[in-house]
Amino acid sequence: MKAAMKKVVSLLLTALIVLFAVPFVAFAAEPKPGGCDCGFAPTIYVQGINTKNIYGGIGTEDQRVVFPPSADDIKSAVINEKVFGSIGKYIVTLNRRYLGDALIPPVHVLFDGAACNADGTPIDGTGIEWDYRTAYINQSPAHKDIKYSTFYYDWRVDPMLIARQLDKFISRVCESTAHEKVNLIGFSMGSVVTLAYIAQFGYDRLEGVLFSAAAFGGTVSCGEPFAKMVEVNGLAVARYVDAMLGDDEQSLFIKSFINLLYKTKVLDGAGLFLKKFFASQGDRIYSEAFLDTFVTMPGLWSIIPADLYDKAKADLLGGDEKYSKLIETIDNYNENVRKKSFELVEGIVERDIKLGIISKYGFQIIPCVESWDLMSDSAIDTRSSSFGAKCASFEGSFGEDYVQSARHDYDFISPDKQIDASACKFPERTWFVRGLLHHLSCNDYDRLSEYILYSDSQVFVGSNSDYPQFMTYVKEDDSIVPMTAENCAQKSSISDYSIFRVIKDFGFSVVKYIKSRANQPAA
Repeated sequence: MKAAMKKVVSLLLTALIVLFAVPFVAFAAEPKPGGCDCGFAPTIYVQGINTKNIYGGIGTEDQRVVFPPSADDIKSAVINEKVFGSIGKYIVTLNRRYLGDALIPPVHVLFDGAACNADGTPIDGTGIEWDYRTAYINQSPAHKDIKYSTFYYDWRVDPMLIARQLDKFISRVCESTAHEKVNLIGFSMGSVVTLAYIAQFGYDRLEGVLFSAAAFGGTVSCGEPFAKMVEVNGLAVARYVDAMLGDDEQSLFIKSFINLLYKTKVLDGAGLFLKKFFASQGDRIYSEAFLDTFVTMPGLWSIIPADLYDKAKADLLGGDEKYSKLIETIDNYNENVRKKSFELVEGIVERDIKLGIISKYGFQIIPCVESWDLMSDSAIDTRSSSFGAKCASFEGSFGEDYVQSARHDYDFISPDKQIDASACKFPERTWFVRGLLHHLSCNDYDRLSEYILYSDSQVFVGSNSDYPQFMTYVKEDDSIVPMTAENCAQKSSISDYSIFRVIKDFGFSVVKYIKSRANQPAA
């Protein structure tokens, strides 16, 4: 149970802060003689946020992971005399300042090791253990494996800098494979890096571009906390935990317990308490724990939605000269990529470069933002990842009589009446997969990506009945199938459960959990 609880805490903690210095050793890939006539451009998978740990003390005997924090790090920060003393003072006086004294310093300690300098550059000795200059390149003769070559990066830093590293990596791949062009798959924040690459280096080396669960439109998961728009909703917490945990006995016990807390209004009470705490101590949280950690990371600024960017910058950085270089860096991305994102993607289409956008939906977004009821894939709101789709609320529907907002020559409404793709910037090239979490994939998802990138010419949502615009993930056999009116029914929601059902589920889960523990072999 402790392990499962740590998993929940880790997921929620990562969601709250949003949520995934290298050796200078020159390396040149061995070029292939002559050209390559395999017919398939090599594919580079541009990874998302936090796919590599952030280390401190790189190259020294003190090297250690500084993000994400380990269970031992959390214990060390939380279990100490100062924390317990401050909690004791709060219990006696009910003064929220003492509770702030107990909670804020540990948060700062946990994330200070991953902070950047005030100018947005990494602190010396911090970074990831991967270098695009020495990374292994698989010289597959067909280059048709979509995971052929993966590009990692330090997600904290300026995406424009990361894009320059990507450009050099593309050169290595082309040299190694005797190809002039590559396919790029930009996953999550990798879509930000991909657009930053196009903004600086253009389209000449691109055969195809796929944006997968993309963050190029930003996400409220990052933007609203940066804009101080924080709210903890009880129903959202219950739905988020339900999505993130599995179906083993421990997970079912935890989920049923959380559901019980929601149904008995305990979670709502906790949310109200946190709202009052934030109203009282919010300025301290930002100034003492947030400002010199996450706010110093240009990478996080790049995934703030356009409509929240100016507010976040004014609220957090103001006119402080200390952050002038950081402001210059994030403004450069804002002016040359964020504001031009449609123009940059439209340039792909205009040059007959293959383009696909795959957006996921059907999950609760992180439960600590004001827009907690938006449709999402658990990390990125679906409107942003699809470049503008109109979405119902998480458990809502447009209704049977709804008429799509534009483009009446094709039915762009999902069978479950939750997505109107006609509002997308590129509706004919945007696919949706319901029920697959942001960070997960499967073989069918990879085949969809292959279909988009490796078809002889540009494909569209109506080109192939096996890959229609709307698909749904089937967890039982780890597959993706076309969505129909029959297979898209929403499962029952915790909000509709009776208190008697919740109590019964909790009782059964307790019995199953106790039996599972009893059947475990002795250590």
